[in-house]
Amino acid sequence: MQSNQAVKLRIIGYQGSGSPNNAPVFDPTTRTFSINEHVGGGQNVGTAVTATDADSNDVVTYALGGTDADSFDIDARFGQIRTKADADYDYERKTSYSVSVIAHDGSSTASATVSIGVTDVSEKPNTPNAPQQVPDPGSVTHLTVQWNVPETTNGTPAGSISYDLDYRESGSTVWSNGGRGLTDNQARIDNLKKATTYEFRVRAENLDGTSDWSMTGTAATVACPPPIEIDPVATASGTITAFCPASGQDGADGNYAVFYKFEITESHRGTVSVGPTTTNLVVKVHKGGLGDDGQLIAGGVHSIPSLSSRTLLRGTYYIEVASSLGATDIDYTLNVNFTPAFGPSTTSPSLPPTLPPPPPPPPGGSLPGGSVGGGGAVATGPAPSAVDYEWTVEHDIEALTGGHGAPTGMWSDGATLWL
Repeated sequence: MQSNQAVKLRIIGYQGSGSPNNAPVFDPTTRTFSINEHVGGGQNVGTAVTATDADSNDVVTYALGGTDADSFDIDARFGQIRTKADADYDYERKTSYSVSVIAHDGSSTASATVSIGVTDVSEKPNTPNAPQQVPDPGSVTHLTVQWNVPETTNGTPAGSISYDLDYRESGSTVWSNGGRGLTDNQARIDNLKKATTYEFRVRAENLDGTSDWSMTGTAATVACPPPIEIDPVATASGTITAFCPASGQDGADGNYAVFYKFEITESHRGTVSVGPTTTNLVVKVHKGGLGDDGQLIAGGVHSIPSLSSRTLLRGTYYIEVASSLGATDIDYTLNVNFTPAFGPSTTSPSLPPTLPPPPPPPPGGSLPGGSVGGGGAVATGPAPSAVDYEWTVEHDIEALTGGHGAPTGMWSDGATLWL
Protein backbone atom coordinates (compact mmCIF):
# COMPACT_ATOMS: atom_id res chain seq x y z
CA MET A 1 0.00 0.00 0.00
CA GLN A 2 1.30 3.33 -0.87
CA SER A 3 1.55 5.84 1.91
CA ASN A 4 -0.66 8.35 0.24
CA GLN A 5 -3.44 5.92 -0.74
CA ALA A 6 -6.93 7.05 0.43
CA VAL A 7 -8.92 4.78 2.72
CA LYS A 8 -12.68 5.00 3.05
CA LEU A 9 -14.28 3.66 6.25
CA ARG A 10 -17.92 2.88 6.70
CA ILE A 11 -19.06 2.89 10.38
CA ILE A 12 -22.21 0.99 11.16
CA GLY A 13 -23.88 1.85 14.51
CA TYR A 14 -24.46 -0.89 17.00
CA GLN A 15 -26.80 -0.67 19.99
CA GLY A 16 -25.36 -2.43 22.89
CA SER A 17 -23.61 -1.82 26.09
CA GLY A 18 -22.12 1.65 25.95
CA SER A 19 -23.79 2.55 22.60
CA PRO A 20 -25.48 6.04 22.26
CA ASN A 21 -29.35 6.30 22.74
CA ASN A 22 -31.80 7.62 20.15
CA ALA A 23 -34.48 9.95 21.61
CA PRO A 24 -38.19 9.52 20.72
CA VAL A 25 -39.40 11.65 17.86
CA PHE A 26 -42.88 13.21 17.35
CA ASP A 27 -43.96 13.86 13.82
CA PRO A 28 -45.71 16.23 13.64
CA THR A 29 -44.80 18.10 16.83
CA THR A 30 -48.13 19.96 17.06
CA ARG A 31 -51.64 18.52 17.00
CA THR A 32 -55.11 20.08 17.14
CA PHE A 33 -58.26 18.34 18.45
CA SER A 34 -61.74 19.39 19.60
CA ILE A 35 -64.37 18.22 22.08
CA ASN A 36 -68.02 19.14 22.62
CA GLU A 37 -68.70 21.22 25.70
CA HIS A 38 -69.93 19.33 28.76
CA VAL A 39 -68.66 16.03 27.34
CA GLY A 40 -68.42 13.34 29.99
CA GLY A 41 -65.29 11.84 31.47
CA GLY A 42 -63.24 9.04 29.87
CA GLN A 43 -63.89 10.15 26.28
CA ASN A 44 -61.06 10.02 23.70
CA VAL A 45 -59.70 13.37 22.60
CA GLY A 46 -58.72 13.00 18.96
CA THR A 47 -56.29 10.20 18.07
CA ALA A 48 -53.35 8.90 20.04
CA VAL A 49 -50.32 11.17 20.14
CA THR A 50 -47.31 8.86 19.76
CA ALA A 51 -43.63 9.15 19.02
CA THR A 52 -41.22 6.83 17.15
CA ASP A 53 -37.97 5.59 18.57
CA ALA A 54 -35.08 4.30 16.43
CA ASP A 55 -34.00 2.09 19.27
CA SER A 56 -36.27 -0.87 18.78
CA ASN A 57 -35.64 -2.18 22.24
CA ASP A 58 -36.74 1.04 23.97
CA VAL A 59 -40.18 1.16 25.64
CA VAL A 60 -41.72 4.61 25.23
CA THR A 61 -44.24 5.91 27.84
CA TYR A 62 -46.33 9.07 27.77
CA ALA A 63 -47.34 11.77 30.25
CA LEU A 64 -49.10 15.14 30.15
CA GLY A 65 -47.58 18.54 30.81
CA GLY A 66 -48.37 22.12 29.96
CA THR A 67 -50.87 24.71 31.16
CA ASP A 68 -54.00 22.52 31.25
CA ALA A 69 -52.45 19.14 32.06
CA ASP A 70 -54.75 18.76 35.11
CA SER A 71 -57.85 18.96 32.91
CA PHE A 72 -57.17 15.69 31.02
CA ASP A 73 -55.83 12.16 31.41
CA ILE A 74 -53.52 10.19 29.06
CA ASP A 75 -52.93 6.51 28.46
CA ALA A 76 -49.30 6.15 29.49
CA ARG A 77 -48.70 3.19 27.17
CA PHE A 78 -50.46 4.31 24.01
CA GLY A 79 -50.52 8.13 24.21
CA GLN A 80 -54.31 8.53 24.01
CA ILE A 81 -55.60 11.74 25.64
CA ARG A 82 -58.96 11.38 27.45
CA THR A 83 -61.39 13.73 29.17
CA LYS A 84 -61.59 13.83 32.95
CA ALA A 85 -64.76 12.96 34.82
CA ASP A 86 -64.48 15.88 37.24
CA ALA A 87 -63.81 18.52 34.58
CA ASP A 88 -66.55 20.73 33.18
CA TYR A 89 -65.70 21.71 29.62
CA ASP A 90 -68.01 24.72 29.37
CA TYR A 91 -67.63 26.78 26.21
CA GLU A 92 -69.07 29.82 27.98
CA ARG A 93 -66.20 29.67 30.50
CA LYS A 94 -63.26 28.34 28.43
CA THR A 95 -63.08 27.80 24.68
CA SER A 96 -59.74 26.00 24.35
CA TYR A 97 -57.05 24.07 26.29
CA SER A 98 -53.34 23.51 25.72
CA VAL A 99 -51.34 20.44 26.85
CA SER A 100 -48.00 18.82 26.04
CA VAL A 101 -47.60 15.10 25.43
CA ILE A 102 -44.21 14.03 26.76
CA ALA A 103 -42.64 10.81 25.46
CA HIS A 104 -39.94 9.08 27.55
CA ASP A 105 -37.92 6.03 26.54
CA GLY A 106 -36.09 5.60 29.82
CA SER A 107 -33.19 7.79 28.83
CA SER A 108 -34.44 10.61 26.62
CA THR A 109 -37.64 12.63 26.24
CA ALA A 110 -39.48 14.47 23.52
CA SER A 111 -42.69 16.51 23.51
CA ALA A 112 -45.53 17.53 21.23
CA THR A 113 -47.92 20.45 21.74
CA VAL A 114 -51.65 19.66 21.57
CA SER A 115 -54.39 22.32 21.31
CA ILE A 116 -57.90 21.17 22.29
CA GLY A 117 -60.80 23.39 21.29
CA VAL A 118 -64.25 23.30 22.93
CA THR A 119 -67.22 23.26 20.57
CA ASP A 120 -70.23 25.34 21.64
CA VAL A 121 -73.35 23.18 21.74
CA SER A 122 -76.85 24.63 21.81
CA GLU A 123 -78.11 23.79 25.29
CA LYS A 124 -81.07 25.97 26.11
CA PRO A 125 -83.02 24.89 29.19
CA ASN A 126 -85.81 22.37 29.11
CA THR A 127 -89.28 23.69 29.93
CA PRO A 128 -89.81 23.81 33.72
CA ASN A 129 -92.69 22.02 35.39
CA ALA A 130 -95.88 23.95 36.21
CA PRO A 131 -95.41 26.25 39.24
CA GLN A 132 -96.76 24.86 42.52
CA GLN A 133 -98.03 26.76 45.56
CA VAL A 134 -95.79 26.89 48.62
CA PRO A 135 -98.05 26.24 51.66
CA ASP A 136 -98.59 29.39 53.72
CA PRO A 137 -101.55 29.79 56.10
CA GLY A 138 -101.14 33.56 55.96
CA SER A 139 -101.48 33.89 52.18
CA VAL A 140 -104.45 36.25 52.25
CA THR A 141 -103.14 38.83 49.79
CA HIS A 142 -99.95 37.12 48.60
CA LEU A 143 -98.88 33.80 47.11
CA THR A 144 -95.53 32.02 46.86
CA VAL A 145 -94.94 29.50 44.07
CA GLN A 146 -91.94 27.35 43.13
CA TRP A 147 -90.83 25.15 40.23
CA ASN A 148 -88.05 22.71 39.36
CA VAL A 149 -84.60 23.68 38.08
CA PRO A 150 -84.53 22.20 34.55
CA GLU A 151 -81.65 20.52 32.79
CA THR A 152 -80.65 21.55 29.29
CA THR A 153 -81.91 19.94 26.12
CA ASN A 154 -78.73 17.80 26.19
CA GLY A 155 -79.46 16.51 29.68
CA THR A 156 -76.66 18.54 31.26
CA PRO A 157 -76.97 21.09 34.08
CA ALA A 158 -78.34 24.36 32.82
CA GLY A 159 -75.55 26.43 34.37
CA SER A 160 -76.36 30.12 34.71
CA ILE A 161 -80.13 30.29 34.37
CA SER A 162 -82.93 32.79 34.99
CA TYR A 163 -86.72 32.65 34.91
CA ASP A 164 -89.70 34.67 33.70
CA LEU A 165 -92.95 34.33 35.69
CA ASP A 166 -96.51 35.30 34.69
CA TYR A 167 -99.75 35.14 36.68
CA ARG A 168 -103.42 35.96 36.21
CA GLU A 169 -106.69 35.62 38.06
CA SER A 170 -108.40 32.35 37.20
CA GLY A 171 -110.78 32.89 34.29
CA SER A 172 -108.87 35.90 32.94
CA THR A 173 -107.18 35.83 29.55
CA VAL A 174 -104.62 38.53 30.37
CA TRP A 175 -101.30 37.59 31.96
CA SER A 176 -99.52 39.90 34.39
CA ASN A 177 -95.77 40.15 34.77
CA GLY A 178 -94.71 38.28 37.92
CA GLY A 179 -91.00 38.93 37.40
CA ARG A 180 -88.31 38.80 34.73
CA GLY A 181 -84.77 37.51 35.08
CA LEU A 182 -85.52 35.79 38.39
CA THR A 183 -82.48 33.94 39.69
CA ASP A 184 -84.31 31.71 42.18
CA ASN A 185 -86.80 28.95 41.30
CA GLN A 186 -89.31 30.44 43.73
CA ALA A 187 -91.17 33.76 43.78
CA ARG A 188 -93.74 35.65 45.86
CA ILE A 189 -96.51 37.77 44.34
CA ASP A 190 -98.09 40.46 46.57
CA ASN A 191 -101.17 42.71 46.41
CA LEU A 192 -103.57 39.93 45.40
CA LYS A 193 -107.26 39.54 46.21
CA LYS A 194 -108.12 37.36 49.16
CA ALA A 195 -110.00 34.07 48.71
CA THR A 196 -109.14 34.06 44.99
CA THR A 197 -107.58 31.44 42.67
CA TYR A 198 -104.70 32.47 40.41
CA GLU A 199 -102.88 30.77 37.53
CA PHE A 200 -99.08 30.80 37.07
CA ARG A 201 -96.66 29.91 34.27
CA VAL A 202 -92.84 30.06 34.05
CA ARG A 203 -90.08 29.72 31.46
CA ALA A 204 -86.30 29.32 31.80
CA GLU A 205 -83.50 31.12 29.99
CA ASN A 206 -79.72 30.86 29.69
CA LEU A 207 -77.10 32.09 27.23
CA ASP A 208 -78.11 29.44 24.68
CA GLY A 209 -81.80 30.25 24.54
CA THR A 210 -85.20 30.35 26.21
CA SER A 211 -87.51 27.44 26.94
CA ASP A 212 -91.20 27.29 26.14
CA TRP A 213 -93.71 28.45 28.75
CA SER A 214 -94.56 25.78 31.30
CA MET A 215 -97.95 24.24 31.81
CA THR A 216 -100.25 26.38 33.97
CA GLY A 217 -100.23 25.84 37.72
CA THR A 218 -102.81 27.18 40.18
CA ALA A 219 -102.63 28.68 43.65
CA ALA A 220 -105.27 30.33 45.83
CA THR A 221 -105.29 33.00 48.49
CA VAL A 222 -107.30 32.44 51.66
CA ALA A 223 -109.91 34.51 53.47
CA CYS A 224 -109.09 36.38 56.64
CA PRO A 225 -109.58 34.46 59.88
CA PRO A 226 -112.60 35.42 62.00
CA PRO A 227 -112.25 38.47 64.25
CA ILE A 228 -110.90 37.98 67.77
CA GLU A 229 -113.77 38.03 70.25
CA ILE A 230 -113.25 40.25 73.29
CA ASP A 231 -115.40 41.67 76.10
CA PRO A 232 -116.65 45.28 76.08
CA VAL A 233 -114.01 45.87 78.76
CA ALA A 234 -110.73 44.40 77.51
CA THR A 235 -107.10 45.02 76.63
CA ALA A 236 -105.45 43.33 73.65
CA SER A 237 -102.08 43.69 71.98
CA GLY A 238 -100.34 42.42 68.85
CA THR A 239 -98.42 43.34 65.72
CA ILE A 240 -99.93 44.37 62.38
CA THR A 241 -98.30 42.38 59.58
CA ALA A 242 -99.04 41.91 55.87
CA PHE A 243 -101.94 39.55 56.43
CA CYS A 244 -105.56 40.74 56.39
CA PRO A 245 -106.23 43.81 54.24
CA ALA A 246 -107.90 46.81 55.82
CA SER A 247 -111.67 47.08 55.38
CA GLY A 248 -112.89 48.07 51.93
CA GLN A 249 -109.57 47.07 50.37
CA ASP A 250 -107.98 44.04 48.75
CA GLY A 251 -104.53 44.78 50.04
CA ALA A 252 -103.53 46.49 46.80
CA ASP A 253 -102.38 49.57 48.71
CA GLY A 254 -100.54 47.54 51.33
CA ASN A 255 -102.77 48.53 54.28
CA TYR A 256 -103.46 45.65 56.66
CA ALA A 257 -105.49 45.23 59.83
CA VAL A 258 -106.37 43.09 62.84
CA PHE A 259 -110.07 42.76 63.72
CA TYR A 260 -111.82 42.39 67.07
CA LYS A 261 -115.47 41.73 67.90
CA PHE A 262 -117.56 42.50 70.97
CA GLU A 263 -121.24 42.53 71.86
CA ILE A 264 -123.29 45.29 73.51
CA THR A 265 -126.44 43.86 75.14
CA GLU A 266 -127.69 47.22 76.41
CA SER A 267 -126.62 50.78 75.89
CA HIS A 268 -123.03 51.27 76.98
CA ARG A 269 -120.86 54.31 77.27
CA GLY A 270 -117.08 54.21 77.10
CA THR A 271 -113.92 54.50 75.06
CA VAL A 272 -111.80 52.69 72.49
CA SER A 273 -108.15 53.68 72.24
CA VAL A 274 -104.93 52.33 70.80
CA GLY A 275 -101.31 52.94 71.72
CA PRO A 276 -98.53 53.39 72.53
CA THR A 277 -98.56 55.70 69.51
CA THR A 278 -101.03 56.41 66.71
CA THR A 279 -98.28 56.85 64.11
CA ASN A 280 -99.14 54.73 61.06
CA LEU A 281 -102.23 53.40 62.85
CA VAL A 282 -105.90 53.85 61.95
CA VAL A 283 -108.58 52.60 64.34
CA LYS A 284 -112.21 52.22 63.32
CA VAL A 285 -115.30 50.91 65.09
CA HIS A 286 -117.89 49.29 62.87
CA LYS A 287 -121.42 48.34 63.78
CA GLY A 288 -122.90 45.56 61.71
CA GLY A 289 -121.48 42.25 60.57
CA LEU A 290 -118.92 40.51 58.42
CA GLY A 291 -119.72 39.54 54.86
CA ASP A 292 -119.00 36.10 53.43
CA ASP A 293 -115.75 37.36 51.91
CA GLY A 294 -114.51 38.72 55.20
CA GLN A 295 -115.10 42.38 54.38
CA LEU A 296 -116.62 44.53 57.05
CA ILE A 297 -120.15 45.79 56.46
CA ALA A 298 -119.83 49.31 57.82
CA GLY A 299 -122.78 50.67 59.73
CA GLY A 300 -121.82 53.89 61.44
CA VAL A 301 -118.04 53.90 61.07
CA HIS A 302 -116.13 56.08 63.49
CA SER A 303 -112.58 56.91 62.41
CA ILE A 304 -110.60 57.47 65.57
CA PRO A 305 -107.25 57.51 67.19
CA SER A 306 -109.43 57.37 70.30
CA LEU A 307 -113.19 56.90 70.54
CA SER A 308 -113.95 58.67 73.80
CA SER A 309 -117.15 59.01 75.77
CA ARG A 310 -119.15 57.37 73.04
CA THR A 311 -122.53 55.77 73.66
CA LEU A 312 -123.10 52.53 71.76
CA LEU A 313 -126.55 51.02 71.50
CA ARG A 314 -127.01 47.29 71.74
CA GLY A 315 -125.59 45.27 68.86
CA THR A 316 -122.43 43.66 67.44
CA TYR A 317 -119.38 45.84 66.99
CA TYR A 318 -116.06 45.33 65.22
CA ILE A 319 -112.86 47.17 66.01
CA GLU A 320 -110.34 47.46 63.19
CA VAL A 321 -106.73 48.27 64.06
CA ALA A 322 -105.15 49.03 60.68
CA SER A 323 -101.85 50.19 59.26
CA SER A 324 -101.63 53.28 57.12
CA LEU A 325 -99.36 54.20 54.23
CA GLY A 326 -98.51 50.55 53.68
CA ALA A 327 -96.70 50.27 57.02
CA THR A 328 -96.49 46.82 58.62
CA ASP A 329 -94.89 45.18 61.64
CA ILE A 330 -96.46 47.81 63.91
CA ASP A 331 -96.83 46.90 67.58
CA TYR A 332 -100.01 48.13 69.25
CA THR A 333 -102.07 47.86 72.43
CA LEU A 334 -105.86 48.13 72.15
CA ASN A 335 -107.94 49.28 75.14
CA VAL A 336 -111.71 48.85 75.17
CA ASN A 337 -113.73 50.11 78.15
CA PHE A 338 -117.52 50.21 77.84
CA THR A 339 -119.87 50.04 80.81
CA PRO A 340 -123.68 50.26 80.91
CA ALA A 341 -124.76 53.82 80.25
CA PHE A 342 -127.91 53.60 82.38
CA GLY A 343 -127.10 51.04 85.04
CA PRO A 344 -128.18 51.09 88.71
CA SER A 345 -126.99 54.06 90.71
CA THR A 346 -124.27 53.26 93.18
CA THR A 347 -125.78 55.61 95.84
CA SER A 348 -129.40 56.36 96.65
CA PRO A 349 -130.30 59.98 96.07
CA SER A 350 -131.26 62.00 99.11
CA LEU A 351 -134.40 64.08 98.64
CA PRO A 352 -135.03 67.07 100.87
CA PRO A 353 -138.27 66.50 102.90
CA THR A 354 -139.77 69.89 102.02
CA LEU A 355 -143.30 68.52 102.00
CA PRO A 356 -144.93 65.65 103.85
CA PRO A 357 -145.72 62.70 101.61
CA PRO A 358 -149.23 62.97 100.18
CA PRO A 359 -151.68 60.11 100.59
CA PRO A 360 -151.90 57.41 97.93
CA PRO A 361 -154.17 58.30 95.00
CA PRO A 362 -157.63 56.82 94.93
CA PRO A 363 -158.22 54.36 92.06
CA GLY A 364 -159.33 56.34 89.02
CA GLY A 365 -159.18 59.62 90.93
CA SER A 366 -157.13 62.71 90.65
CA LEU A 367 -153.73 63.01 92.26
CA PRO A 368 -152.91 65.93 94.54
CA GLY A 369 -151.09 68.56 92.59
CA GLY A 370 -151.68 66.77 89.28
CA SER A 371 -154.03 64.79 87.06
CA VAL A 372 -154.10 61.14 85.94
CA GLY A 373 -156.45 61.42 83.00
CA GLY A 374 -154.81 63.84 80.60
CA GLY A 375 -154.07 66.40 83.28
CA GLY A 376 -151.56 69.09 82.74
CA ALA A 377 -151.04 70.51 86.23
CA VAL A 378 -147.58 70.50 87.72
CA ALA A 379 -147.18 68.11 90.63
CA THR A 380 -145.94 69.35 93.95
CA GLY A 381 -142.97 67.53 95.45
CA PRO A 382 -139.29 67.80 96.20
CA ALA A 383 -137.29 70.70 94.92
CA PRO A 384 -135.29 70.16 91.73
CA SER A 385 -131.83 68.75 92.21
CA ALA A 386 -128.66 68.47 90.06
CA VAL A 387 -128.14 64.92 91.27
CA ASP A 388 -128.89 62.18 88.72
CA TYR A 389 -131.63 59.88 89.96
CA GLU A 390 -132.75 56.46 88.93
CA TRP A 391 -136.06 55.02 90.10
CA THR A 392 -137.54 51.57 89.95
CA VAL A 393 -141.25 51.96 89.21
CA GLU A 394 -143.65 49.20 90.17
CA HIS A 395 -147.31 50.08 89.66
CA ASP A 396 -150.44 48.40 88.35
CA ILE A 397 -151.36 50.51 85.38
CA GLU A 398 -154.78 48.90 85.28
CA ALA A 399 -155.58 50.56 88.61
CA LEU A 400 -155.22 53.95 86.94
CA THR A 401 -157.25 53.30 83.80
CA GLY A 402 -160.69 53.21 85.20
CA GLY A 403 -162.66 55.83 83.33
CA HIS A 404 -159.57 57.18 81.61
CA GLY A 405 -158.61 56.16 78.12
CA ALA A 406 -155.05 57.47 78.27
CA PRO A 407 -153.89 58.07 81.84
CA THR A 408 -151.07 60.57 82.13
CA GLY A 409 -149.40 62.60 84.84
CA MET A 410 -147.11 61.88 87.76
CA TRP A 411 -147.19 61.61 91.52
CA SER A 412 -144.51 61.12 94.16
CA ASP A 413 -144.54 60.45 97.88
CA GLY A 414 -140.92 61.64 98.19
CA ALA A 415 -139.43 58.17 97.71
CA THR A 416 -141.33 56.69 94.76
CA LEU A 417 -142.38 58.32 91.53
CA TRP A 418 -145.36 57.07 89.55
CA LEU A 419 -145.64 57.96 85.87
